[in-house]
Amino acid sequence: MAEETNKYVTACLSLFYAKFFSCFLFSCFMCYSLSVTGMSLNF
Repeated sequence: MAEETNKYVTACLSLFYAKFFSCFLFSCFMCYSLSVTGMSLNF
């Protein structure tokens, strides 16, 4: 029983971290592309 709960908690945590990490990477990518676009527009 404890092992099943542990698996469930681990799966939920990994899913949460995957979502958080993908959102983090996406925002980093958006900030980077925005700054690159701003720099190319300034020059």
